[in-house]
Amino acid sequence: MTIKNNVFIQKACVTLVVLSMLLSNLGPLNIQAVQAKGKGPTPTPTLTGTPTAAPAATVTAAPSDTPTVIPTVAPAFTPTVSLTPTATQLTPPDLAAAGTGTLFRARITLKNSHDLQRLKDWNISVLAQDGDFVYVEVDNNNLERLARLGFGPGQIDSLEYLATVYNATQFTSAPISKASLSASPKLLMSLSSVDSDQDGLTDTEEVWWCTDPLNPNSDHAGLATATDPNDGAEVAAIQKGITTYGPPFAMWPNFKPYHADGNCPDGDFDGVPDNAEMYMLGTSPQRESSDLDKFDDGQELFGVTFCPGSSGTCGYGILPRAEDAAFVSANLPAWVKAPGNSPFVAAFPKPEVEVVPSSLKLTQVTVITNTKGTTTGTEKTYGTSTTKATSTSLANSITWNDWVEVSKTTPTST
Repeated sequence: MTIKNNVFIQKACVTLVVLSMLLSNLGPLNIQAVQAKGKGPTPTPTLTGTPTAAPAATVTAAPSDTPTVIPTVAPAFTPTVSLTPTATQLTPPDLAAAGTGTLFRARITLKNSHDLQRLKDWNISVLAQDGDFVYVEVDNNNLERLARLGFGPGQIDSLEYLATVYNATQFTSAPISKASLSASPKLLMSLSSVDSDQDGLTDTEEVWWCTDPLNPNSDHAGLATATDPNDGAEVAAIQKGITTYGPPFAMWPNFKPYHADGNCPDGDFDGVPDNAEMYMLGTSPQRESSDLDKFDDGQELFGVTFCPGSSGTCGYGILPRAEDAAFVSANLPAWVKAPGNSPFVAAFPKPEVEVVPSSLKLTQVTVITNTKGTTTGTEKTYGTSTTKATSTSLANSITWNDWVEVSKTTPTST
């Protein structure tokens, strides 16, 4: 027993020596990088001093003397100006305008090594990068493209609205504009997102979702709970395909054009606000069912859709279909399973063919014997014949039904 312990101690000592040698060769450890790659929470990057441009890529010599290029990642800036307006600093028109504009700052997620090159090809300005998260400045068209291609835009702020809130809250500073923000990435990244009710959705996103930017729990009265989370948590769940909480807004918004005076655009009648579809979800604002199955996007995103009709007719769009009313209602049926319950995967039935062994019977009807050249069995012959001909008949007949006989006598002399 003592020998085994000594062997163990010797092995442990050797291991410690090897580790010590490796650490001495590696030099100082980047503890932050090690934490970021582990299973623990990703540390929040901080900015000290004045933000500067990212240094150029450096080249270091590996132990094998083979040059290795180490790319430098631009850090994400911590906002130095907090934009948290009070209820009296912004007017209702200001809040309503949060979702308008032509330029936006957004955070997207990189999923492939070539995604940064794709952003460059699309002329999208990269403001900062924090690991797989990238902050960009985009216009409406590119924001819609990013949502449609799965970049998952979030923390979206209209530059016009950022300027409005800044000018309303920063009384001691010179006014700014959308143009000045677009011209200065440093100034743009120094401003926090505007989330008036602190629910995880920016005011811009709240306008798009038709939720209340001054109420963190728009769909129910009272504070958020585990079973009824706030607006931001509900939208995050929806983006992950979770329908447990339903839509984040109070059912149902004043949809337009269903209501002539509506303020929540839903042109495809699927129960999902058009702007949320275009800029955050990536579904089609022009198709009631983005994947072209018989369930609309509202059913597959929220588990329920808007059906103001009765007597088996939904009364809003063409889905659910009236002919399916016996087994499809406003709620997504429980028998629609993943991945068919996603608005990106059509829920079409899978045809199944089953052969019951006892139903298949083979009977031998012909015996062929080759002995002495004799063949016995049953012979059946099938044939088909077709006769084609052309016949032409022509006849002319004249019939006299009335006639008169005339007799004339002529005397002769002798």
